[in-house]
Amino acid sequence: MQPTRYSSPPPTVDLLFPSHSSRPVPVPTPAPEPPAPRPAVTQLTVSPWPDPVIDRVGVDPCSTYVERYWLGIVGPASVLLIRHLAGRFEDEPDGFVLDLAHTARILGLGTGLGRWGPVQRTVHRCAGFGFVRRWGEDRLLVRRRLPPATRQQLARLPDDVQQDHERWRLAALEVPVRPAGGTG
Repeated sequence: MQPTRYSSPPPTVDLLFPSHSSRPVPVPTPAPEPPAPRPAVTQLTVSPWPDPVIDRVGVDPCSTYVERYWLGIVGPASVLLIRHLAGRFEDEPDGFVLDLAHTARILGLGTGLGRWGPVQRTVHRCAGFGFVRRWGEDRLLVRRRLPPATRQQLARLPDDVQQDHERWRLAALEVPVRPAGGTG
């Protein structure tokens, strides 16, 4: 086998001794600028989230049901937030602008307004349980009534609370369902 003849130094020479190479040295291109961070959302436009089924069979956010069953599932911050929103709907039924810093201070959630600050995490948790729904960056749809907890969600609670919920469920089956558009 004949040795390979190079008209210029072999490529390894280019890598080891770039000053001896006849090839131009590539100039690295600067990395593109990262996108500017989005400003933190400081206000949410809150609107009612109508749902014909949950509006008929759901529970009031300020009811003892929420304290007795939902509290141990979603946590105190989520219960406080959903009750705060329910109170605001009493005064402004068509919706309102929610100042997140003010709300965080009222609920004792701290002042961090970043994407994963305490108030944003609480909104995200409420969304995970279907109490609210984010609509874009700065809109929030909120249920006026909450769905009853599912069996899977109730499994997080102590046995005696689960049994108490079963008694509540059986008693609720005996009560006529609220008419659509009714109050209470």
